[in-house]
Amino acid sequence: MTPQAKTANKAAPVRRVPSAQRITTDDLRHKALAVRDMTTDEARHLLERNRVRLIIGSAVVVAVALSAAYYFGSRSGARAARKRRR
Repeated sequence: MTPQAKTANKAAPVRRVPSAQRITTDDLRHKALAVRDMTTDEARHLLERNRVRLIIGSAVVVAVALSAAYYFGSRSGARAARKRRR
């Protein structure tokens, strides 16, 4: 092969697609800002939902602990009263 033939084959024909739009840096910046805003809003929403779950779960745990303490306290008080009667 001759050197001229090698260089001619390197240049591949570029086909232009008329329906394709060019993407500018402004387009990319606006898209990035939109994605950032969307993820920030989603993170806030998840944080609020998890915060409510945490508060409700804590309230349930405290209620169960108080109920158990009251139950065991009333049983030990009844036992002590029975021992005093004897």
